[in-house]
Amino acid sequence: MGVSLGTTIWKRKYPRVNLEMRGDFSLLLQDMEKERVPTQIKTLGGGGMMFISPMPLSLGTPLQIRLFHWANVVKLNSKVVWSEPVVENDSTEFRNGVQFDQISNEAMIQIRNIMLTWQKKSQET
Repeated sequence: MGVSLGTTIWKRKYPRVNLEMRGDFSLLLQDMEKERVPTQIKTLGGGGMMFISPMPLSLGTPLQIRLFHWANVVKLNSKVVWSEPVVENDSTEFRNGVQFDQISNEAMIQIRNIMLTWQKKSQET
């Protein structure tokens, strides 16, 4: 069980921040992108993230995820490491955890900036 300090979760190698961020994802199958699906990002860290999808995703499914942070778009390739149904409010959605694949230094800097922004926001409220 991890320790939660404000909105930062310290239970993994990379800390994660709870947030509400728009994004989208597409399946990467045979090096081809499929249709983009809008999503809501719920946690973000240096090694992965959790987001909501309208369908279950199989373990190991390769994805390209885009995060929309102000005018910036961060593109991340990842793979699904877990998927579970959202059980609140008779939802038909799924929570999905992904691990980033070969993240660039630029993308890591952008992720850290997003995390710092959300940490500051949570401290102001």
